[in-house]
Amino acid sequence: MGLGRLLIRPDASPETGARHVMRCLAIAKAWHDDGGEAVFAVSQVIPGIEAKLLAENYEVIRLDYVLCSACKFQSGMMSR
Repeated sequence: MGLGRLLIRPDASPETGARHVMRCLAIAKAWHDDGGEAVFAVSQVIPGIEAKLLAENYEVIRLDYVLCSACKFQSGMMSR
């Protein structure tokens, strides 16, 4: 029996960079190697990073809100 589904919630923008997503990708790969499935939920993602996640066969769910250092939290609905 596998580990189940892991939801990973990183963002990558030109302002924040992509290092956090790349670290999360390493976690996703380890989770997958142990029999689990990882899904990425993002509100901001650099197109090249999204393409990499999709090329690695990870589902990418786009969220319609943005987290930023200047704001506490803007809630919204999930969209695909």
